[in-house]
Amino acid sequence: MFTLLSIKGGKEEPSTTNDTCKRDESVEKCKADLNPYRYSGVKTTHIISKPYDQVMEVAMPLYFDTEYRFVFNLDGLNPDIKVEVYDKTLKDDSRKKLYESSAKHFQYEPNIEDGLNRLYINYIVPPVESKDETSEKGCVILTTGYRNV
Repeated sequence: MFTLLSIKGGKEEPSTTNDTCKRDESVEKCKADLNPYRYSGVKTTHIISKPYDQVMEVAMPLYFDTEYRFVFNLDGLNPDIKVEVYDKTLKDDSRKKLYESSAKHFQYEPNIEDGLNRLYINYIVPPVESKDETSEKGCVILTTGYRNV
């Protein structure tokens, strides 16, 4: 009896990634929209599209009696995602949605009278079907600022 065995030599072909993140350009655009708030920081969240729904959560601490402005930029993403802001974490069933947007560039200012010490920002990423081995990678830029009192 004779068995023919075919083995593919070498490494597996790596899937290619189409990276659409324009971090530096997006950060500058966000910083321009912070005025008159003082720049506090920037958070970059990298997102890789998958064939299933994804929810990515970012917690942002808040200081008591401080006014904040959050500037979001989603220009570096090919799939359209939704941003939702909550008062409590994804795991808490009693959480309340404070804001929602699907825009590519927008601002959000939490209400100081709510007395929150933290915001939970959820990025809702829809599934993406890929016919080839190329995956989409992008980023969300979140720039924070506070009112200089």
